[in-house]
Order: sequence, then structure tokens, then C-alpha cells
Amino acid sequence: MNFTITKFYQLMSDPLVFIIATGWNFSSGIFLCLKEAKGRPCHVLVQCYWDGADLVHSALAFKHQAARHYPNLQLTYLCNTLADAQLFQSKGIEALHIHQNAFIDERICRTDPDVSKIYSAAHTANVQSFKRHHLAWNVSGIAVITYDPAEQNNFVELVGYKNLGFINRSKDGNIYTLSRAEVGAILHQSKCGLILSEKEGANFASAEYLLSGIPVVSTPSVGGRDEFFDPRHVKIVEPNAEAVERAVAEWVLNPPPSAEIRESVLVKCREHRRRLLGFLAAISNKNVFSDIDENFWSPLFVDKLTDTVPIGPTDNIPLWSHPKWRWRVYKKLRSYFR
Repeated sequence: MNFTITKFYQLMSDPLVFIIATGWNFSSGIFLCLKEAKGRPCHVLVQCYWDGADLVHSALAFKHQAARHYPNLQLTYLCNTLADAQLFQSKGIEALHIHQNAFIDERICRTDPDVSKIYSAAHTANVQSFKRHHLAWNVSGIAVITYDPAEQNNFVELVGYKNLGFINRSKDGNIYTLSRAEVGAILHQSKCGLILSEKEGANFASAEYLLSGIPVVSTPSVGGRDEFFDPRHVKIVEPNAEAVERAVAEWVLNPPPSAEIRESVLVKCREHRRRLLGFLAAISNKNVFSDIDENFWSPLFVDKLTDTVPIGPTDNIPLWSHPKWRWRVYKKLRSYFR
């Protein structure tokens, strides 16, 4: 039996509140919410793992079909930028400006000033071409943390690295998975972190670098990762290899204080956590602020607000959520709302 993997987490039981994630497809997450709710009213918060402008039309198609088939399902999208939230709202879609990176658990992702720096940079990125590994191929002593989301062992993006300090790839050529602790150890040993895509969602790695106390080299981007950037700790450079190498060299020579980097992110985390807790308080009439810590981390939260859940074959997902059906609706609605 074939399984897919989806992101799903239950935030509250009274009322029922689930959180799922969407890139291009979130029907598996919706299926799990419906299965757990068993016909009861529920709120489903959808984290946008891609640029909102690319998701809004499919979200609108889903809104109309969900209202028709599942009136007890209340959808709210969590957008990484205020502009995305306003775009969704302008189409009649419930949306909040709540950034995904605010829910990285800083108790897991920590600084360690006593660790020696042995890598010039860390680059945490899957092997897909939009991650633009080629911009970092000439960075000497780089640590590459990668994976193949399609599990097709397509490693073309990795072949050009000239002087790797580390890569999680075994001698037989296969990528192996690192634990959170192992990733953290590599980040602590790195002098900066790279994030080089032009467009995606907010990208967890970009904030994990900063929470680990290392500065960042980024290219200009769409999707919201720059919402957590501070110009004191992030160099945004043109998307060419020479600019990336130069920025890495500058951070190697003159790094900012790690505690200052980390605190600049936590300031932003508190704002978005407070916003989500305010939403939960409003729909539950409960004092959800009573047991938070100084950074507004609540016992309701887990790291990244998600568990990774295996789900059965896609024929278990409601027909109206099937990708072919959604694509037909998407094209029709897009012609109306251009």
C-alpha cells in the first residue's frame, strides 16, 4: 500500500482546532481533519508553505466547495506576510498574518557559543532546482544539509560543490536523514547560513539559522522569509555566485553577536504567537494566555505546529479534493477573478 505524508496537528479539542500545511496540495490534511472531527464543527488553520499569490485562487475554489459539502468546516489561512493575508481577505477568504517561523521551538533550536566554528557556511535545502544550490558551489568548507522530497535520487543540484566540509550523503551516494540535534550541531559549527531560493514559502531554515545565533546570506525573495530578517544579521545579495561568496567571507571575518541575532528573532516570534493565541482565545472563550512563557510559547504548541503523519492512498480523499478536479475548478475561477 502506498502512503503519502502530510502535516497535521490538533491544537485544541474544545472547540476542535486543527492546523495543517499547504504548498500546492492540502487535501490529505483536510481529510485527516474531517476524519478526526467525525462530523463535528471544527476550525482548520492552514499554514501557507508557498507564496500566497500563487495559492489564493485554489484556496478560493476550495472555499466554495467546502461550504457546499462540509458546512461545519471553518477554514482560516495563516499567511506569512500582511500583503498575503490582505489578498486572501479581499477574495472573501478568512486569513490572518501569522508567520510559520514564529512556531519553531526555540528550546530545541538554540545557540551554543562554546562550539568551535569549522564550516564557513551551512546550506539547508532540498535537492530541487528552485533552491539554487549552484550559487553556493564555490563556497569553500560549506556544510550542506539536504534531502530529496520526491525520493527520486535526483542530485544534479549537488554535483558542482567544489570543497564540501560536510554533506549528509553516504559513500554509496544516498542521502541520509539527520536528527534535529545533529542539524543543530552543524549549525552551531557554521559561521553563517545560506538561503538562496527566489520564491517559496517562509522557509524554516532561514529562521533556524538565526535562532541558532548565526547570520544569514539570502537572495531577494518572495514568500515571506524576509519578514524575520534584521539588516544587522542578514545580507541580501544579488543571485550570483560571486555575491554569495563575498557575503559569506564578510560574515566569516565579522560575525554579529549570537545572542543579539537570536533575540531579534524572538521579538518577532512573540508578536505572531500572541496573534494566534488571541485568535484561539476569541473562538474558545478561554484564557489561553494563562500558562505561556516569557516568549509567548504555549503548552498548546509543538515545534513548527505540526506532526508528520502518514496517510493512506489518495482514493480515500474526497473526490472533490482530487487534484484533477481542483485543477478544472481553479482554471474556471481564475478566469473570473483576474
